[in-house]
Parts: sequence; structure tokens; C-alpha cells
Amino acid sequence: MIDISVCMITYNEANTISRAIESISPFVKEVIVVDHYSEDDTAFIAGELGAKVYQRRWSDHFADARNFSIGMAKANSILIMDADEEYIGDGASLNEAYQLMKDQTGVALRAKVKNLALNNQVTRSCITRMFPKNSGYQFVGRIHEQLLFNGEEPKIFDSTIELNHYGYTKETIVKKGKYQRNVNLLLLSLDEKPFDPYILFQLGRTYRLMEDYEESRRLLEKSLQFIPYPYPSYHSTLMLDYSTTLMKSKRWNELFGILNTAIENYPDYTDLYYMYGSAIIESQNLEWFSQIPDVFSACIQLGEVQHGKYETVQGVGSYRSAFNLGLYHELIGNKDEALKYYRFCIEQNFEDALVRIESLTNMK
Repeated sequence: MIDISVCMITYNEANTISRAIESISPFVKEVIVVDHYSEDDTAFIAGELGAKVYQRRWSDHFADARNFSIGMAKANSILIMDADEEYIGDGASLNEAYQLMKDQTGVALRAKVKNLALNNQVTRSCITRMFPKNSGYQFVGRIHEQLLFNGEEPKIFDSTIELNHYGYTKETIVKKGKYQRNVNLLLLSLDEKPFDPYILFQLGRTYRLMEDYEESRRLLEKSLQFIPYPYPSYHSTLMLDYSTTLMKSKRWNELFGILNTAIENYPDYTDLYYMYGSAIIESQNLEWFSQIPDVFSACIQLGEVQHGKYETVQGVGSYRSAFNLGLYHELIGNKDEALKYYRFCIEQNFEDALVRIESLTNMK
């Protein structure tokens, strides 16, 4: 057993808690579940699986709940997991992370999180999840809580810990009303800190996920007005989300201006180039159409985003861009070139391309 306390906070997670605990419990000293009086069998299931279960009243404050959970930990290191996540691995990454962090203070480790989201889209991000057991570590924030050490950001290193996150599948969102819950908590946070760019950013991206693009655009624009320089780590994602809202609002001139600025700041962020190409397609402007092959070829040349550097959609540096290139060449009548890109997609297990291949090969 590795000297790690895994800390979870829960409410009505009976459908996912078993997967989460069973994926991690064989490798760690203890699993702590702080349950907020679930109306289902979450607490019972967690206890049956060997977790130490504590119950407390929900206070509309995620940081308070997190801090209570880490206060119950007995191991020398703490790993934060959600009940709708799953540890991927055989424990080696946990041991490696523990050894990296052992006997250090003021440091924290990020885990690789693969989000299985709507429309079968997979996004990848790195999130601070592991840190030493020390009273100096505390979470702050009513929602989208952030870890501090003695009131300052800890020194962050990347680990090889991998987690799958299932919380934003369509079924989960509808069942738990996650978006509206998040909006309510973010609005409470905004009442307390009306000019906080991080809260504005999180609220804006939540409205984007809810497809309220006009409100999302307004909030993300406001976040950009108040964001400090040097830019915080979420600035690249903010620029990408803001670009999405501009595209959905068909504000083409503003969009391409923002994307050019964003690419100047983050020239290796493949998702920005992919957004550029997507916007050209979405605009249906024939004058811009000729740029499509250059833009998506640039995405493939850049490749997938380097681990941990930016939040990214899986495939923008490979099969998603290749698929768009296939559509482009199919549209202009270049069948052989289209098939080349579609076959590349199949090699990458992107089965959407199979329909296009069948269509082209069956043409007389």
C-alpha cells in the first residue's frame, strides 16, 4: 500500500462510486469519502468497499468540503478524486508520484484527466490533484476550487497519474443538473467577487456548455478585461472558449482578430488553428475557402498538444483535421486525396471516416 489518502466528496453518486473506489483502493493506504447526506446508497456502497465514510451538511461551498475531507486524511500524501472518475493504471504512477513528492512541502502534482464528454468528444487536461499532508494546504473557492499552500499557489509538477472523468456525459448532466448547479454557485461567487476574472471565465464557459452563447460571450469578454498580466494558466482556454462563442454568434471579424492574437500568444496550441479552420467552414464564405487545406495541414504538422500544456480536444492534431481535409478534397472533386485522409482517420480509429470511404468507393 502506498502512503496515500484518496479523498472524495459525494452526493448521490451510487451509480459511479464503486468504479472510482475499486479502481484506486488496491494501491493506497485509505479512501476517504465525505458524503453530504446522499439520498441514494452512496455512503453504504462506499463503506462496503472499505472506504472511511464521514457525513456532513452541504454548505454550497466545494472548498469547504474538500478541506474537511483532507482534514480526515491519515497518510502522508493526499490524492483528490471525484466519485465519477476512475484511476487508470497498476499503481506504478501513484508510487512514482509519491516518491517525487516525498519529504517536500510547497509542491503539488497534476494528474492527466481525460474527460469523456458530449458528442463522443474527448478533452484532455491536467489538474492539480496530489500534495503532501500538511495544514498549509487548503482549497479556496465556492466552486472550481483551487489549491493553495500558505495562501500562495504551490509549485506544480506533472505526474503520470491518469484519470478518466465521466461527469460530463449527457446522461449525467441531465440527471444531476450539473450546469444549473454550477451556474448557481458561480453567481454566488460573483456576488462576492464581481470583477474576479477566473469566476467570470468559469461562468462564461458554463453558459457556453449550456449553449447560451450570447451570455457566454459577454462574460468571457468581461473576464478578458480584468485578467492580469503575466497571464494565468487558464488564459489560453479562455481565448479558445471566447473564440467558440464568437463563432456561434457569427461575429467573424471579431473572431479572426481574437484568434490571430491568441495564436501570437500560443503558437503551438493546435486547438486554436483547428478553431480557425472550423470558423472558415462555419462561415460558408467562399473567399476564405481556399485557406482550409493550409489551416488543417498546419494542425497535423503541429500534432496533438503536448501533455499538460493546454486543455485540448483529442484528435485536433491528427484525425479530426485529417477528416476535414478529406471533406475538402472530396468537395473539390479530388477523390484520391480525400481517400488518403479518410484512410489515415481509420488508422487512428476514427470510424466517422468509414462512411465517407464507403460513399466514395461505391461511386460509379
